[in-house]
Amino acid sequence: MVLDVLLSPFRESFYIDASDTLQQWHYDQTGGYLPDRAVSPLILTPRISVQDPETENVYEPTFYQIRWFLLNSATGEYDTEITNTEEGDVDYLILPTGELEVKKNVSEAVPVSLLCRATYIDPRNAGKNYTCNQTVDLTTHRDSSVTSPSIDIDQECTVKYNPFIDQSSQFVFTATVRMGDQVIDTTDQDVPYRLRWYAIDAGGSEALIDAVDSPCAKFPCYVSGQGTPQLTVDAMWADQITIIARVINTTTNHLYPVKELRSLTWDNNFKVDATTEAIDGGAVKQDTVSKTLHNIVTLRNRTLEANVVNANFLQVYKFRPASRTSAGGSTPTDAVQTLGSGPQIELTGQKIHAQESSLVYAELELLGAYKIVKPGSAVVVQDNKVVVCRF
Repeated sequence: MVLDVLLSPFRESFYIDASDTLQQWHYDQTGGYLPDRAVSPLILTPRISVQDPETENVYEPTFYQIRWFLLNSATGEYDTEITNTEEGDVDYLILPTGELEVKKNVSEAVPVSLLCRATYIDPRNAGKNYTCNQTVDLTTHRDSSVTSPSIDIDQECTVKYNPFIDQSSQFVFTATVRMGDQVIDTTDQDVPYRLRWYAIDAGGSEALIDAVDSPCAKFPCYVSGQGTPQLTVDAMWADQITIIARVINTTTNHLYPVKELRSLTWDNNFKVDATTEAIDGGAVKQDTVSKTLHNIVTLRNRTLEANVVNANFLQVYKFRPASRTSAGGSTPTDAVQTLGSGPQIELTGQKIHAQESSLVYAELELLGAYKIVKPGSAVVVQDNKVVVCRF
Protein backbone atom coordinates (compact mmCIF):
# COMPACT_ATOMS: atom_id res chain seq x y z
CA MET A 1 0.00 0.00 0.00
CA VAL A 2 1.37 3.44 -1.01
CA LEU A 3 0.62 6.39 1.18
CA ASP A 4 0.94 9.76 -0.57
CA VAL A 5 1.17 12.95 1.46
CA LEU A 6 -0.97 15.61 -0.16
CA LEU A 7 0.11 19.18 0.50
CA SER A 8 -2.38 21.96 0.14
CA PRO A 9 -1.39 24.79 -2.29
CA PHE A 10 0.01 27.87 -0.58
CA ARG A 11 -1.70 31.18 -0.30
CA GLU A 12 0.98 33.31 -2.00
CA SER A 13 1.90 36.95 -1.46
CA PHE A 14 4.43 37.69 -4.21
CA TYR A 15 5.38 41.30 -4.97
CA ILE A 16 8.23 43.49 -6.25
CA ASP A 17 9.86 45.86 -3.77
CA ALA A 18 11.20 49.01 -5.50
CA SER A 19 14.04 51.10 -4.07
CA ASP A 20 12.45 54.28 -5.49
CA THR A 21 9.33 55.46 -7.25
CA LEU A 22 8.29 53.64 -10.42
CA GLN A 23 7.28 56.96 -11.99
CA GLN A 24 9.63 59.56 -13.37
CA TRP A 25 9.25 63.17 -14.51
CA HIS A 26 10.76 64.46 -17.73
CA TYR A 27 11.30 68.23 -17.86
CA ASP A 28 11.03 69.64 -21.36
CA GLN A 29 13.10 72.76 -20.86
CA THR A 30 16.02 71.10 -19.11
CA GLY A 31 15.84 67.69 -20.76
CA GLY A 32 16.40 66.15 -17.34
CA TYR A 33 14.71 63.26 -15.55
CA LEU A 34 13.65 63.08 -11.92
CA PRO A 35 14.74 60.72 -10.55
CA ASP A 36 17.59 60.27 -13.02
CA ARG A 37 18.15 56.51 -13.20
CA ALA A 38 21.38 56.97 -15.13
CA VAL A 39 22.73 58.53 -11.91
CA SER A 40 20.67 56.68 -9.28
CA PRO A 41 19.52 53.30 -10.67
CA LEU A 42 16.25 51.72 -9.56
CA ILE A 43 16.60 48.36 -7.77
CA LEU A 44 13.71 45.90 -8.08
CA THR A 45 13.69 43.16 -5.44
CA PRO A 46 11.31 40.13 -5.58
CA ARG A 47 9.77 39.23 -2.23
CA ILE A 48 7.47 36.35 -1.31
CA SER A 49 5.52 35.17 1.71
CA VAL A 50 3.32 32.05 1.73
CA GLN A 51 0.81 30.50 4.12
CA ASP A 52 -0.25 26.90 4.51
CA PRO A 53 -4.09 27.03 4.53
CA GLU A 54 -4.36 23.92 6.71
CA THR A 55 -1.83 24.71 9.41
CA GLU A 56 -1.95 28.49 8.89
CA ASN A 57 1.82 28.51 9.18
CA VAL A 58 3.53 31.41 7.35
CA TYR A 59 6.82 30.91 5.48
CA GLU A 60 9.32 33.03 3.58
CA PRO A 61 10.61 30.46 1.11
CA THR A 62 13.94 30.55 -0.71
CA PHE A 63 14.01 31.43 -4.40
CA TYR A 64 15.37 28.69 -6.62
CA GLN A 65 15.42 30.84 -9.79
CA ILE A 66 14.53 34.44 -10.75
CA ARG A 67 14.08 35.55 -14.35
CA TRP A 68 13.17 38.94 -15.78
CA PHE A 69 11.39 39.68 -19.05
CA LEU A 70 10.46 42.77 -21.08
CA LEU A 71 7.09 43.23 -22.71
CA ASN A 72 7.46 43.04 -26.48
CA SER A 73 5.12 45.71 -27.87
CA ALA A 74 5.12 43.99 -31.26
CA THR A 75 3.86 40.64 -29.93
CA GLY A 76 2.17 41.73 -26.72
CA GLU A 77 4.07 39.00 -24.89
CA TYR A 78 6.81 39.04 -22.28
CA ASP A 79 9.15 37.18 -24.59
CA THR A 80 12.31 39.31 -24.32
CA GLU A 81 14.42 37.98 -21.46
CA ILE A 82 16.93 40.22 -19.68
CA THR A 83 20.13 38.24 -19.28
CA ASN A 84 22.92 40.80 -18.83
CA THR A 85 24.94 40.24 -15.67
CA GLU A 86 27.98 42.41 -16.43
CA GLU A 87 28.41 46.09 -15.60
CA GLY A 88 28.62 48.51 -18.50
CA ASP A 89 26.57 50.84 -20.64
CA VAL A 90 23.37 48.81 -20.30
CA ASP A 91 19.78 49.67 -19.44
CA TYR A 92 19.19 46.62 -17.21
CA LEU A 93 21.48 44.52 -15.06
CA ILE A 94 20.75 41.22 -13.29
CA LEU A 95 22.44 41.34 -9.88
CA PRO A 96 23.88 38.19 -8.22
CA THR A 97 20.95 38.26 -5.76
CA GLY A 98 18.46 38.06 -8.62
CA GLU A 99 17.44 41.66 -8.19
CA LEU A 100 17.08 43.83 -11.29
CA GLU A 101 18.97 47.12 -11.57
CA VAL A 102 17.23 49.58 -13.90
CA LYS A 103 19.50 52.31 -15.39
CA LYS A 104 17.12 53.34 -18.15
CA ASN A 105 15.33 56.69 -18.16
CA VAL A 106 11.94 55.79 -19.57
CA SER A 107 10.47 57.92 -22.34
CA GLU A 108 7.04 59.34 -21.62
CA ALA A 109 5.95 58.06 -25.05
CA VAL A 110 7.22 54.50 -24.52
CA PRO A 111 6.49 53.09 -21.04
CA VAL A 112 8.23 49.90 -19.93
CA SER A 113 6.55 46.79 -18.55
CA LEU A 114 8.62 44.11 -16.80
CA LEU A 115 7.72 40.57 -15.77
CA CYS A 116 9.44 38.81 -12.91
CA ARG A 117 9.08 35.00 -13.02
CA ALA A 118 10.31 33.48 -9.78
CA THR A 119 10.57 29.83 -8.77
CA TYR A 120 10.66 29.06 -5.05
CA ILE A 121 11.22 25.91 -2.99
CA ASP A 122 8.39 24.48 -0.91
CA PRO A 123 9.61 24.82 2.71
CA ARG A 124 7.49 21.78 3.65
CA ASN A 125 9.07 19.57 0.98
CA ALA A 126 12.41 20.55 -0.58
CA GLY A 127 11.64 18.37 -3.59
CA LYS A 128 8.76 20.52 -4.71
CA ASN A 129 9.03 23.91 -6.51
CA TYR A 130 6.41 26.50 -7.41
CA THR A 131 6.51 29.34 -9.92
CA CYS A 132 4.87 32.73 -9.55
CA ASN A 133 4.74 35.86 -11.74
CA GLN A 134 4.48 39.59 -11.09
CA THR A 135 4.59 42.57 -13.46
CA VAL A 136 6.07 46.02 -12.90
CA ASP A 137 5.19 49.10 -14.98
CA LEU A 138 7.68 51.96 -15.36
CA THR A 139 6.16 55.21 -16.59
CA THR A 140 7.21 58.83 -17.07
CA HIS A 141 5.22 62.05 -16.81
CA ARG A 142 6.04 65.06 -18.93
CA ASP A 143 6.45 68.49 -17.36
CA SER A 144 6.59 71.42 -19.76
CA SER A 145 5.69 74.05 -17.18
CA VAL A 146 9.20 74.59 -15.86
CA THR A 147 10.32 78.09 -16.80
CA SER A 148 13.84 79.13 -17.59
CA PRO A 149 15.52 81.50 -15.18
CA SER A 150 16.02 85.15 -16.03
CA ILE A 151 19.27 87.07 -15.57
CA ASP A 152 19.93 90.73 -14.89
CA ILE A 153 23.32 92.48 -14.65
CA ASP A 154 23.66 95.66 -12.62
CA GLN A 155 25.75 97.47 -15.26
CA GLU A 156 24.55 99.41 -18.29
CA CYS A 157 24.69 97.69 -21.68
CA THR A 158 28.00 99.32 -22.60
CA VAL A 159 30.51 100.14 -19.88
CA LYS A 160 33.22 102.59 -20.89
CA TYR A 161 36.65 102.89 -19.35
CA ASN A 162 38.57 106.16 -19.41
CA PRO A 163 42.12 105.79 -18.07
CA PHE A 164 42.27 109.50 -17.20
CA ILE A 165 39.01 109.69 -15.25
CA ASP A 166 38.27 106.28 -13.70
CA GLN A 167 39.96 105.56 -10.39
CA SER A 168 40.45 101.89 -11.30
CA SER A 169 40.59 99.82 -14.44
CA GLN A 170 38.79 96.93 -12.71
CA PHE A 171 35.03 96.62 -13.13
CA VAL A 172 32.60 94.37 -11.25
CA PHE A 173 29.55 92.91 -13.00
CA THR A 174 26.92 91.53 -10.60
CA ALA A 175 24.27 89.15 -11.95
CA THR A 176 20.90 88.45 -10.31
CA VAL A 177 19.07 85.23 -11.21
CA ARG A 178 15.30 84.90 -10.89
CA MET A 179 12.91 82.03 -11.42
CA GLY A 180 9.67 83.83 -12.08
CA ASP A 181 9.39 86.49 -9.38
CA GLN A 182 11.68 84.66 -6.96
CA VAL A 183 15.33 85.67 -6.61
CA ILE A 184 17.58 82.60 -6.64
CA ASP A 185 20.59 82.52 -4.33
CA THR A 186 23.15 80.93 -6.65
CA THR A 187 25.67 80.71 -3.80
CA ASP A 188 23.43 78.35 -1.79
CA GLN A 189 24.86 74.84 -1.97
CA ASP A 190 21.34 73.38 -1.78
CA VAL A 191 20.26 75.28 -4.90
CA PRO A 192 21.25 73.64 -8.24
CA TYR A 193 21.76 76.93 -10.11
CA ARG A 194 25.14 78.50 -10.77
CA LEU A 195 26.35 81.44 -12.84
CA ARG A 196 28.62 80.74 -15.79
CA TRP A 197 30.49 83.70 -17.28
CA TYR A 198 31.50 83.68 -20.93
CA ALA A 199 33.10 86.10 -23.37
CA ILE A 200 33.22 86.39 -27.15
CA ASP A 201 36.60 85.29 -28.50
CA ALA A 202 38.43 86.51 -31.61
CA GLY A 203 36.53 84.01 -33.74
CA GLY A 204 33.15 85.29 -32.59
CA SER A 205 32.36 82.24 -30.44
CA GLU A 206 31.40 82.01 -26.78
CA ALA A 207 34.07 80.66 -24.46
CA LEU A 208 34.34 80.45 -20.70
CA ILE A 209 35.93 83.67 -19.55
CA ASP A 210 38.41 81.80 -17.32
CA ALA A 211 39.47 79.45 -20.12
CA VAL A 212 43.19 78.85 -20.65
CA ASP A 213 44.72 79.09 -24.10
CA SER A 214 48.13 77.65 -23.23
CA PRO A 215 50.51 79.13 -22.27
CA CYS A 216 48.30 82.02 -21.18
CA ALA A 217 44.72 82.91 -20.33
CA LYS A 218 42.29 83.06 -23.23
CA PHE A 219 40.89 86.30 -21.81
CA PRO A 220 43.67 88.06 -19.84
CA CYS A 221 41.15 90.63 -18.59
CA TYR A 222 39.53 88.01 -16.31
CA VAL A 223 40.34 88.64 -12.65
CA SER A 224 37.89 86.56 -10.61
CA GLY A 225 34.29 85.45 -10.12
CA GLN A 226 33.66 82.46 -12.40
CA GLY A 227 30.77 80.44 -10.95
CA THR A 228 29.69 83.29 -8.66
CA PRO A 229 27.26 86.22 -9.08
CA GLN A 230 30.14 88.76 -9.25
CA LEU A 231 32.59 88.89 -12.12
CA THR A 232 35.64 91.15 -11.97
CA VAL A 233 37.49 92.10 -15.16
CA ASP A 234 40.36 94.50 -15.83
CA ALA A 235 39.91 96.90 -18.75
CA MET A 236 43.67 97.34 -19.01
CA TRP A 237 43.70 93.89 -20.61
CA ALA A 238 40.78 94.37 -23.00
CA ASP A 239 39.98 97.49 -24.98
CA GLN A 240 36.74 95.87 -26.13
CA ILE A 241 35.07 92.70 -24.90
CA THR A 242 31.54 91.26 -24.74
CA ILE A 243 30.72 89.54 -21.46
CA ILE A 244 27.93 86.96 -21.19
CA ALA A 245 26.18 85.64 -18.07
CA ARG A 246 24.40 82.28 -18.26
CA VAL A 247 22.90 79.83 -15.76
CA ILE A 248 23.67 76.13 -15.46
CA ASN A 249 21.66 73.51 -13.57
CA THR A 250 24.29 71.56 -11.65
CA THR A 251 21.95 68.62 -11.09
CA THR A 252 21.29 67.96 -14.77
CA ASN A 253 24.37 69.80 -16.11
CA HIS A 254 21.94 71.67 -18.38
CA LEU A 255 22.95 75.14 -19.57
CA TYR A 256 19.82 77.26 -19.96
CA PRO A 257 19.42 79.12 -23.27
CA VAL A 258 18.80 82.49 -21.60
CA LYS A 259 21.75 84.87 -21.41
CA GLU A 260 22.56 88.47 -20.58
CA LEU A 261 25.24 90.48 -22.38
CA ARG A 262 27.35 93.49 -21.42
CA SER A 263 30.14 95.24 -23.32
CA LEU A 264 33.28 96.72 -21.83
CA THR A 265 35.12 99.16 -24.06
CA TRP A 266 37.56 102.01 -23.87
CA ASP A 267 36.22 105.56 -24.09
CA ASN A 268 38.25 107.24 -26.84
CA ASN A 269 35.81 110.07 -27.43
CA PHE A 270 37.77 112.89 -25.87
CA LYS A 271 40.14 115.61 -27.03
CA VAL A 272 43.58 116.33 -25.64
CA ASP A 273 45.79 119.34 -26.25
CA ALA A 274 49.54 118.80 -26.40
CA THR A 275 52.19 121.51 -26.33
CA THR A 276 55.82 120.61 -26.97
CA GLU A 277 58.22 122.61 -24.80
CA ALA A 278 61.88 122.66 -23.94
CA ILE A 279 62.59 121.82 -20.32
CA ASP A 280 64.91 124.87 -19.97
CA GLY A 281 62.89 127.25 -22.14
CA GLY A 282 62.60 127.92 -25.84
CA ALA A 283 65.30 130.57 -26.26
CA VAL A 284 68.29 129.44 -28.32
CA LYS A 285 71.67 131.15 -27.85
CA GLN A 286 74.86 130.80 -29.82
CA ASP A 287 76.33 128.55 -27.14
CA THR A 288 73.25 126.33 -26.84
CA VAL A 289 74.51 122.76 -27.10
CA SER A 290 71.14 120.95 -27.08
CA LYS A 291 67.52 121.19 -26.02
CA THR A 292 65.52 118.51 -24.20
CA LEU A 293 61.91 118.52 -25.33
CA HIS A 294 58.80 117.09 -23.63
CA ASN A 295 55.05 117.49 -23.88
CA ILE A 296 52.56 119.31 -21.71
CA VAL A 297 49.19 117.60 -22.15
CA THR A 298 45.83 118.95 -21.01
CA LEU A 299 42.51 117.13 -20.91
CA ARG A 300 39.28 118.90 -20.00
CA ASN A 301 41.14 121.87 -18.54
CA ARG A 302 43.31 119.54 -16.44
CA THR A 303 47.03 119.18 -16.96
CA LEU A 304 47.98 115.51 -16.88
CA GLU A 305 50.93 114.44 -14.80
CA ALA A 306 54.00 113.42 -16.75
CA ASN A 307 53.86 109.78 -15.62
CA VAL A 308 50.21 109.54 -16.80
CA VAL A 309 51.11 111.02 -20.18
CA ASN A 310 54.11 108.74 -20.61
CA ALA A 311 52.14 105.66 -19.63
CA ASN A 312 49.18 106.24 -21.93
CA PHE A 313 50.45 107.98 -25.07
CA LEU A 314 52.84 107.16 -27.87
CA GLN A 315 54.65 110.49 -28.37
CA VAL A 316 56.26 111.01 -31.78
CA TYR A 317 58.29 114.20 -32.18
CA LYS A 318 58.34 116.10 -35.49
CA PHE A 319 60.76 118.79 -36.75
CA ARG A 320 60.25 121.26 -39.57
CA PRO A 321 62.64 124.12 -40.52
CA ALA A 322 60.88 127.44 -41.06
CA SER A 323 62.41 128.60 -44.35
CA ARG A 324 61.26 130.60 -47.33
CA THR A 325 58.38 129.34 -49.35
CA SER A 326 58.58 128.46 -53.01
CA ALA A 327 57.88 131.21 -55.52
CA GLY A 328 54.32 132.34 -55.26
CA GLY A 329 53.52 129.61 -52.77
CA SER A 330 52.47 129.65 -49.17
CA THR A 331 53.76 126.27 -47.94
CA PRO A 332 57.34 125.89 -46.72
CA THR A 333 59.42 123.74 -49.02
CA ASP A 334 61.21 121.95 -46.19
CA ALA A 335 59.85 118.49 -45.42
CA VAL A 336 58.75 117.43 -41.94
CA GLN A 337 61.28 115.18 -40.24
CA THR A 338 60.58 112.61 -37.54
CA LEU A 339 62.99 112.99 -34.63
CA GLY A 340 61.92 109.95 -32.65
CA SER A 341 59.48 108.90 -29.94
CA GLY A 342 59.38 108.66 -26.18
CA PRO A 343 58.61 110.69 -23.06
CA GLN A 344 61.16 113.28 -24.16
CA ILE A 345 63.74 113.82 -26.88
CA GLU A 346 67.02 115.68 -27.20
CA LEU A 347 67.50 118.09 -30.11
CA THR A 348 71.18 118.75 -30.88
CA GLY A 349 72.63 122.22 -31.17
CA GLN A 350 73.85 121.45 -34.67
CA LYS A 351 70.29 120.81 -35.84
CA ILE A 352 68.96 123.87 -34.03
CA HIS A 353 71.58 126.25 -35.47
CA ALA A 354 71.20 124.93 -39.04
CA GLN A 355 68.42 127.47 -39.63
CA GLU A 356 67.25 130.70 -38.13
CA SER A 357 63.94 129.26 -36.96
CA SER A 358 62.35 125.85 -36.72
CA LEU A 359 59.13 124.25 -35.52
CA VAL A 360 59.12 121.29 -33.16
CA TYR A 361 55.89 119.51 -32.21
CA ALA A 362 54.60 116.07 -31.22
CA GLU A 363 51.88 113.79 -32.46
CA LEU A 364 50.25 111.81 -29.67
CA GLU A 365 48.47 108.49 -30.06
CA LEU A 366 46.50 106.97 -27.19
CA LEU A 367 47.79 103.52 -26.26
CA GLY A 368 45.16 100.81 -25.84
CA ALA A 369 44.95 97.80 -23.55
CA TYR A 370 47.73 95.30 -22.98
CA LYS A 371 47.88 92.63 -25.65
CA ILE A 372 49.82 89.40 -25.90
CA VAL A 373 52.57 89.60 -28.49
CA LYS A 374 51.96 87.13 -31.33
CA PRO A 375 54.11 87.81 -34.39
CA GLY A 376 52.36 84.92 -36.11
CA SER A 377 50.16 82.43 -34.34
CA ALA A 378 52.66 81.63 -31.58
CA VAL A 379 52.84 83.50 -28.29
CA VAL A 380 56.17 85.16 -27.52
CA VAL A 381 57.64 83.84 -24.26
CA GLN A 382 60.77 85.29 -22.71
CA ASP A 383 62.32 84.10 -19.43
CA ASN A 384 59.26 81.85 -18.97
CA LYS A 385 56.99 84.88 -19.12
CA VAL A 386 54.47 85.79 -21.81
CA VAL A 387 55.45 89.04 -23.52
CA VAL A 388 52.76 91.73 -23.57
CA CYS A 389 52.67 95.32 -24.74
CA ARG A 390 50.27 98.17 -25.40
CA PHE A 391 49.45 99.07 -28.97
